[in-house]
Amino acid sequence: MTQRPPGPASAPAPVRALSAIPEAGGGAATLAPGGAGTEAGASAGPGKAKAARTTLASRMLLVRLVPLTLVLLLGALATFSYIAVNAFEREILPEVDAKAQAVGQAVSETIGKAIGHGIPLGRLVGMGPFLTDVQRNNVGLAYLLVTDTNNQVRYATDDTPEGVLSTFDTISGGNDVTVAEGFARLQVDYRDTAIPIRAGPREAPHGYLHVGVDADYVTTQLMAIIYDILTVALVSLLVSFEFLLILVVVFVTSPMRQVEALMRRGQGGDFSVVLASTGGHGDEVKQLGRAYNAIVRRLGDAYHELLQDADEVRAAQFDSGAIRRIEDILGGLRRRFTIPTREFRRAAAPSSLLRVRVPLFLFIFAEEMTRPFLPLYVRELHTTTLWLDEALVLALPISVFMLAIAIITPFAGAWTDRLGTRRVFLIGAIPSVAGYLGAALAQGVPDLLVWRALSGFGYAVIYIACQGYVAIHADPGRRVSGMATFMGAVFAAAICGPSIGGILADRVGYAPTLVVSAGLVLVAAVLIHGLLSGTADHQDTERPPLRLRDMALVLRNGRLLALLLLSAIPAKILLTGFLFYLAPLFLTDLGESQSSVGRIIMVYGLMNVLVTPLAARVADRVGNLALLVGGGAVLSGVGTLAIILDQSAWMVALAVFTMGIAHALAISPQLVLVQEVCARECRELGQTTVLSVFRLIERLGNVAGPFLVGTLVTLYGYGDAMAVTGLGVMVAGAIYLGLRVMTDDSRHRTVAP
Repeated sequence: MTQRPPGPASAPAPVRALSAIPEAGGGAATLAPGGAGTEAGASAGPGKAKAARTTLASRMLLVRLVPLTLVLLLGALATFSYIAVNAFEREILPEVDAKAQAVGQAVSETIGKAIGHGIPLGRLVGMGPFLTDVQRNNVGLAYLLVTDTNNQVRYATDDTPEGVLSTFDTISGGNDVTVAEGFARLQVDYRDTAIPIRAGPREAPHGYLHVGVDADYVTTQLMAIIYDILTVALVSLLVSFEFLLILVVVFVTSPMRQVEALMRRGQGGDFSVVLASTGGHGDEVKQLGRAYNAIVRRLGDAYHELLQDADEVRAAQFDSGAIRRIEDILGGLRRRFTIPTREFRRAAAPSSLLRVRVPLFLFIFAEEMTRPFLPLYVRELHTTTLWLDEALVLALPISVFMLAIAIITPFAGAWTDRLGTRRVFLIGAIPSVAGYLGAALAQGVPDLLVWRALSGFGYAVIYIACQGYVAIHADPGRRVSGMATFMGAVFAAAICGPSIGGILADRVGYAPTLVVSAGLVLVAAVLIHGLLSGTADHQDTERPPLRLRDMALVLRNGRLLALLLLSAIPAKILLTGFLFYLAPLFLTDLGESQSSVGRIIMVYGLMNVLVTPLAARVADRVGNLALLVGGGAVLSGVGTLAIILDQSAWMVALAVFTMGIAHALAISPQLVLVQEVCARECRELGQTTVLSVFRLIERLGNVAGPFLVGTLVTLYGYGDAMAVTGLGVMVAGAIYLGLRVMTDDSRHRTVAP
């Protein structure tokens, strides 16, 4: 029996299925006998409307999740804080009394032994210095004093308050009250613990040892705990929102957009791509992806079956017109639809700049945790003077770390281009983890220098790898926004890291805090391994290496040299010399705890986050970038000069606050200014090469900063060194402003008719 060619009315099921699929315009399409497709829908407008609706839905999801998360977190943190403060308040007074009792018992027994050897209480030698040493070795004790049985003071610490001594004079003047009752009634500023001094267990007291705790000490300890709890609450909020952002964008909105994009391809007739990862039960988005993949695969099977049926029908035909008609129909199908008959291409995981944000945040967090205590840790390890003054030895680990970054950075970009962000991040994590663990186990400064160099190697590699990922995946028209995403992670870590590092150093010590840093790097590596799996994270072409000839050409630009020597390098000297090196040492010398040091250093990152967006808008309006850059340098120097007024923690905090604002004002316009003053070099060598040279030379300030400030500390001490450093930065900024004004005026006079 002769078979009829399959027309539209008698077509097999696969043909009817294909004929019902809408075109890109959104309407159903039919195939004319000649194979030409006619659209029922007219335009691609509905597809764009759907994309807009998806974007709006993604934003609405974030808008709803953020307040809900904020309410839940604040509720949980408030409850935890209330319970913690109450528990501490209940425990602190018994703990303080127990400490006073323990110290007093030990001192009382020592005095009792001396009396037991026949020395009268009133003739003991060296009691004042002895009591003073005990007081200084036990934080929180206001005084120790010894009275006889008539409550007359025999011995006291050097700085015993006059009010306490006069109170005991009143008690010893004939008031018929017990020691404890009399003191509690007449002196309420101190908690006094009276311990009898006996030569033997059963002997009558020869006198009393009084251990006094300042009542303000209890309040100070309570406030310190409250500050720590508030700091942890702030950091918890920031960390939670970092993770919320990555969870929503990477696991909800980006997959939704990818499914939508594939559906739009299908709407246009392209069914060649399926989703790459839909395994496991998953969420609703994965279920939708699996359903889409199943439909597309069934469509491919049907299309393959159609081609086989068409080949059989064509082979059975003897009429050349029928054969042409079959070929026309198949040709029309091929023009309208892209359906593979063998393998489907797998769509890469949707790229998002946020995929590197959380791993980068955790990695920078790990390094920022060391800021409040690293010089102090070096001091703890420094048992030999070597050939350097101690102040310079304390600067060595910071300078070595910065030097390693400066050396590795020019090569890290090429490695990222060749191997991809994911691999380079994992490679960089190895020396980073080893560096932190080695630093925690270091037995001396030479050991520590090696481990800090390893950490610097890892830091440079990972930082540039993440920066490279942003450069690859940022939309060409939104590179500034892409870099803002990158810097947002750095600034957030600069807020969280020092504060948490200071608290941990206070509570558990320096070495355990370094171990925590190593753990954070491991977590970041695990996240980057999962988040970048299946994504395109390297460039097809490698960037050319930085050549000495290029550096020489760029550095012949006098305006760039002025920017480097008078603004960029001084800013880095102030950053590493003052903030990383001097501030922790000076604040500790002023009696601040590690937690307090961390909170003060945190202010720098906080000001960067708050002021940088404002500075960008100001730069756009003002237009005079040199004014912002030079003015920022002057402002940062002025802040450090405040220490002349009063050598206190408040003045150091003011300097950090001012420096954060100044750097936020100057750093963003600085990069644009480099391109402005090096316009010719950017045309000849490329913008990337010019900026690489600028960054490399600028990092010399990072390396030199701790050494320069350490030298000033050796000569003048902490306060004067801080003031001299600030004065130098301020003068350099003022000179830069003056040079720019003169060169701009000269240029205008030359151009003027």
